[in-house]
Amino acid sequence: MDLEELKSTYPGLLRKYLFEGKEEEALYRAYKLGKECFEAKIGIEDIMNLHTRALEEILKSAPPSGVHDIVLRSSNLLIEFSIRFGLVCQNYFEMLQQADERIRNAFYKAGEALNAGLDIQRMLPVILDIVKNLIDADGCGIMLLEEDRTIIKASEGLDTENEFIKKFLLKVTTDGKMDLVYDLKEKKYPVHLKDGREIRSVIALPLGLKGKIRGALGIYFTYPHHYEEKEINLLVSFAYQAVSAIDNAYLFKELSRHDRTIKALYEIDRVISKSLDLEEILESALTKVLEVTETDIGGVYLLEENGETLSLKVHRGISPELTAVFSTIKVGQGMSGMAVKSGKPVTLDFTKYPGPEMLALLIKEGIVSGVSVPLIAKEKVSGVIALASKRYRSFSRDDLDLLASIGSQIGVAIENSRLFRELELHDKMLDTLYTIENVVSRSLNLEEIFNVALSKVLEVTDAQAGTLYSLDGDILRLEAFKGLSPEFKEKAMIRKMGEGVPGIAAQSKKAIAMDVSQFPSSLLLPYVMEEGLVSFIGTPLMSKGKVVGALSLGTKKKRAFTQDDLDLLFSIGNVIGIAVENARLYRESVENLQKLQKAYDELQILNQMKDEFISNVSHELKTPLVSIKGYAELLHDEKIGSLLEIQKKSLEAVLRNADRLIQLIDSILFISKLQAGKVEFHFEPVDLDEIIRACVSDFKSMLDKKHISFEKAVPEISRVVGREINI
Repeated sequence: MDLEELKSTYPGLLRKYLFEGKEEEALYRAYKLGKECFEAKIGIEDIMNLHTRALEEILKSAPPSGVHDIVLRSSNLLIEFSIRFGLVCQNYFEMLQQADERIRNAFYKAGEALNAGLDIQRMLPVILDIVKNLIDADGCGIMLLEEDRTIIKASEGLDTENEFIKKFLLKVTTDGKMDLVYDLKEKKYPVHLKDGREIRSVIALPLGLKGKIRGALGIYFTYPHHYEEKEINLLVSFAYQAVSAIDNAYLFKELSRHDRTIKALYEIDRVISKSLDLEEILESALTKVLEVTETDIGGVYLLEENGETLSLKVHRGISPELTAVFSTIKVGQGMSGMAVKSGKPVTLDFTKYPGPEMLALLIKEGIVSGVSVPLIAKEKVSGVIALASKRYRSFSRDDLDLLASIGSQIGVAIENSRLFRELELHDKMLDTLYTIENVVSRSLNLEEIFNVALSKVLEVTDAQAGTLYSLDGDILRLEAFKGLSPEFKEKAMIRKMGEGVPGIAAQSKKAIAMDVSQFPSSLLLPYVMEEGLVSFIGTPLMSKGKVVGALSLGTKKKRAFTQDDLDLLFSIGNVIGIAVENARLYRESVENLQKLQKAYDELQILNQMKDEFISNVSHELKTPLVSIKGYAELLHDEKIGSLLEIQKKSLEAVLRNADRLIQLIDSILFISKLQAGKVEFHFEPVDLDEIIRACVSDFKSMLDKKHISFEKAVPEISRVVGREINI
C-alpha cells in the first residue's frame, strides 16, 4: 500500500459508505486500510487531505439540499476511521492506545461537535469548550480570517481585544507555525482575565488545510505550563479535525451563499417582471433588495436625459430632511454619483464620504456605511440603487457581485419599461393623430375645421385654452379660440410672424414650449394671467413643408412639456395643416368651377344668339332669292316674251346659281342644326358626272369672257350615295 494506491481506493470507499448502504462493509475495509496506512507510514495530514478532496468531488454533483447531510456523514466516517483504526502517525497511535477514558470521550465529543451542524458561529464555541477540557486548560480562543476582518471566539473570560492575544494569534496565522510561551511573566507580557487572574502560559497552533491557513487556535493557562510532546501531538491532531470541519462549514457557507444569490435574483426578477410600470418596478425592486440584503435604508436614482443629473425616484428609511438634500445629485457627486460615473459598485465607510456638506446630515441620521450599485442595461447606465446601514457593515466581494447582478436585473427592467413607455407614447400619438385626422377630414369647410380641430386638440392634450390661426401672407388671422375671454380675442385677432406663441412657432417652423414667466406678449399677458394659464405650447400648421397657420395651447397647471409632447403637437399641426390646405384647395376649386359655369352659361347664350342670327339672316337672304328665281323662270319659260337661245342659256345659269345660293343658305342652317344635334341624314344615289357637267356649264360664260378654254377630262365615275345638295 502506498499513497497513490490509497488515492485511487479511498473515494470509492467513501461513496460506498455514503450512498450504497454498506456502512459496516465500508468500516471493515477502512480498518484494513488503516492498518496498511500505518505500516506504510502514511500520515494523518495526507489522509485528511485525501478525504477533503474526495468529499469536494462528491459535493460538486450533489444537490444543495443534500450537502449538509453528506458533510455530516462523511465527518462521522473520518472520525470513526481515525479513532477506531489508527489513521495517525505512530506516536499518536501509541498515545491513543494508552489514553484514558477521559481523552477518548473528548474525541467523541469533538466528533459530535463537528457533526452538530455546519454553522460556523455555533461550531466555534463547542470546539473551544472541548479543547479546554481536553487538556485541562483555563481557556482558549480561535482567530479566523474572513476576507478583510477577523473573528475571535473565546471562553473563560479571555479579553478578545487584548493586543497581545490578538498579535500572538495573528503571528501564528501569518507564519503558519505553532508558537508557545512557557511563562509570560518571564517575557514581561502581563495579560489578565476579566476576573483579575493573570495568564501565565499560552500556546497557539495554525489551523491550516491544503496549504491554506484559516486562522489559529490559542490555549492559555493561569500558571506556567510545560507542554509535553504527547500533549502537543494531541492538540495538532485535534486542530486538523477542527480545521477540516471549519473548511467544510465554509464550503457549505459558500454553497448556501450561492443558493441565496440564485434565490435572491429569482425573487427580484419575479417581482420586477410583474409590471412594466416604471414606478411600480422601482418600488417593488427596492423593497425586495432591502429584504434580501437585510438592509433597512435605500433609494433608487434614475439618470435624467441630460446625462448629468440623478433624480431620487423611490426611497425607504430616510428622513424628509435627508430626502430633500439628496433628491438630486450630479454624476460623480457622492457615493451614488461615483457609481454611475465608474459603472461599478462603490462601497464606503461614511466617515470618508466625499461630500463634507452631506456628511453632517448622514451622521445626524446615524448612517455609518453603505453601497451604491449602477443599474446597467446594454452596457448603458440608467441609474443607481443605494443602500445604507446604521450599523457598521463591510460589504464583501460576494455582496458586491450579488448587488451588481441585481443592478443589471433592475437596469434591464427599467429599459424594458422605457421601451414599453415609448411604444405606449407612439400608440397614443397614432391614436391622437387618427382621432384628429378623422374629425377634421369629415368636412371641407374651413371654419368648421378650425373649430372642430381646436376642440379635439384641447380634449386629447388635456389643455384648458387654445387659439388657432391661419396664415395670410405674413399675417396670422385668428380663426378659432377656446377657454379665453372675448377681450383676449379682440386683442389677438391679428398676429405678425414671430409675435406671441403662435407667431414664434410659425416663424421657427417647430413646436415650442414655455411658462408664463417667458410669455412673449406683454399686451396679452394680463388676459392670460386672468385665465390662470401658466404653461404654454405652440406649433406651426404645416402642409408640404409650407406654413399655413399656427396652433397654441395653455394649461392652468404648471406642466413641463417633454420632447414627446412637442413631437406629438407638431404632428397634430401637420394633420390640421393638411386638412386646412385641402379645404382651401377645395374652396378655390369650387370658386373656379363657379367661374367656369358662368362662362359656359354666357357661351350658351352667345351660341343661341348666333343660331337666331343665322336663322334670321338665312330667312332675309332666301326671301329675295325666291323672287329672283321666280322671275328668272318666267323669262326662261318665255312666258313674258320670246328669247334668243343665248339669252335662254344665260337665264339657265342664273337659275342654277340662284339654286346654289339657296343651297348655301340651307347648308348654313344645316350646320347650325348639326351643332345642335337636330339633323337627320337621308342619303340617295347621286350622278357625279352630271354634277361636274353642271359646274362646268355654270362657269362657261365667265371662261368665254376671259378666253379660257376648259375641257372635262375626267373619266366617267360611277354613281355614289350621298346628298347632292351637299356635294
